[in-house]
Amino acid sequence: LVATRLVSCVESMALPSTGDEAVKMDSDGADGDATANDDKPRCPGGARIAVASGPFTCTCDSSYEPLEELLAQFDGQSNEVDALVLVGPFVDAEHPSVAGNALPITFEELFAAKPRAMIEAFTEKNAQTTVIVIPSVRDVCEPFVF
Repeated sequence: LVATRLVSCVESMALPSTGDEAVKMDSDGADGDATANDDKPRCPGGARIAVASGPFTCTCDSSYEPLEELLAQFDGQSNEVDALVLVGPFVDAEHPSVAGNALPITFEELFAAKPRAMIEAFTEKNAQTTVIVIPSVRDVCEPFVF
């Protein structure tokens, strides 16, 4: 998959408490706090969410550099997000080292030493960001979500 558009925010909309009330919207579809004349959309009360899908390794090694670079994008104040959703595979069944059983450690040990350790270090430094990890059908050490 290739990203064709970056959405900087999703407007938050309060739902009415009864069927008789209506949600008031500006003519451009934004809620009352955002202005239609701004070049950059503002998300008062909205959530900033980033989603990334694995595999998070290159086929030539198991260094997890792509995951490290991804986490660095959201590390600190410059590109802060409220939630980071990471969709596996984290230990990919189709990776040459995994498929060929060429790893000197178990799949669980690899997951603990690399992706889990990197994600835990990220969350310690970025407590404002909730990280959601969703295994893939190609993950060898975690039950997948379908």
